[in-house]
Amino acid sequence: MRDLSAIDRTIRGTPIATLAELQTYAYEVPEDKAPPALFSRLTAGEEVEPGELFTSLDTEGRVAAGDSDAALEIIETIKRRLRAAFPDEVPDTDVWGLDSRR
Repeated sequence: MRDLSAIDRTIRGTPIATLAELQTYAYEVPEDKAPPALFSRLTAGEEVEPGELFTSLDTEGRVAAGDSDAALEIIETIKRRLRAAFPDEVPDTDVWGLDSRR
């Protein structure tokens, strides 16, 4: 069996998420919801903009995740990686106006 944790999805060459994380998130999303379009594009290996992905995960991603702790943790992990790799391109605050750099 192939180790999916070793397959990275990158933005401009910077690893942002493993395929295993993306698949876990998609699995955790309830059947009546859908992952955000930008999330799906990242999963497919398409290029996405860091700030757009961050905002999409922070809004649509949270709604789709519902009450799934695993999906919400994956969102936070990806947001931390985006913030570390692209500090000038992701918002300093989340959708609620809280400091997103924590």
